[in-house]
This record gives sequence, C-alpha cells and structure tokens, in this order.
Amino acid sequence: MAESKVHGDGVTGFMLRTAEAHQEMGHVRQAISDYLYIIRQEPDTKEAREAYGRLVRIAQDFEAQERLYAATDLFRRIQEATSSL
Repeated sequence: MAESKVHGDGVTGFMLRTAEAHQEMGHVRQAISDYLYIIRQEPDTKEAREAYGRLVRIAQDFEAQERLYAATDLFRRIQEATSSL
C-alpha cells in the first residue's frame, strides 16, 4: 500500500491521498477521476492545487508517451473542471 501523506483534513484530504495511492498503484483512470472530483468540489483548497498539478503532469506524461488522444482528452477535462474557477 502507498505511504500515507498528510494533506489536510476531512474528505478533500482523504480524496487526495486516495488519488495518489491509485496513481502509485498504476490505476491512472481512477486517480484522474479523483483529482477532477477534488477540483470540482473544493476548488479553493491546497488539495485542489495539488490535484491540478498532478493532472497536468499525467497529461504531459501521456504526451511524452505519444498518447496524444489521452493527453488532449485530459487537458480538455482539466480545462472544463477549472473553467468556472
């Protein structure tokens, strides 16, 4: 199991730790879903800023792996999640 990291209290902190664990285990789709949930539900938190950064890095990794559809799709989903901020 992934090492627990301290990220705030409550649901948002839990969701970030869960997303990180999913990402570390290679469950990237679930991690993306969790990160997007954090951004949509708690956009003004440090956890949302961390989630945003992790999503961008995942999209950049997709691009580097020449998974251009996945990169484009994720960048669009990030933009949609943050457009109302």
